[in-house]
Amino acid sequence: MRNKMQKRITRTVVLLCVALLLSVSLSGCGFRMRGALEIPVQYKSVAFFGVAEFSPLGKVLRQYLSSAGLEYKKESPQADLVLTITKDDFRRRVLSVNSSGAANEYELIYTMATKASNAQGEALANEITIELTRNYIFDPNNVLAKSDEEARIKTQMQQLAVRQSLRQLNVRLKQNEAGNTETDTESVQVQKTTPATE
Repeated sequence: MRNKMQKRITRTVVLLCVALLLSVSLSGCGFRMRGALEIPVQYKSVAFFGVAEFSPLGKVLRQYLSSAGLEYKKESPQADLVLTITKDDFRRRVLSVNSSGAANEYELIYTMATKASNAQGEALANEITIELTRNYIFDPNNVLAKSDEEARIKTQMQQLAVRQSLRQLNVRLKQNEAGNTETDTESVQVQKTTPATE
């Protein structure tokens, strides 16, 4: 019994030591892990403009930026990183109709475009554009439930777009750290089509 306890304690100590070594290694490289993102250590706070703070996209932005360890600031002079949302647009088109001519399948298209700068207004990244698509079935006999489903799908698409945008931003910030000064417009389009199921 005592041997088993000692083995468990030894294993725990070893795992803690490995985790500590990994943490020190990442810090030594100039980056720290914040949630699922790697952010250069000099960026500790963020402000964003172009969408209202408590709009659907604003709420998603705050959620992911907070989980990344960035403190939200309402004014750009107070922030190390300033994001400007230049596009937040949903479009919907009919994919198929029923025998009565009413739509029974739609395609949602979401486009989000983001620019990043510092507090002085100097660009840190070229514009990043994310475009997502999602199909879903529409039942004209159950409009309320389908409206709720569409709202849920829109939230999921915004969440995915924010994650993709932040990942691309991290790449650009790392390139800046390495001395990359490219100025060509950066555009990233992600197509995701997932038919809804009943």
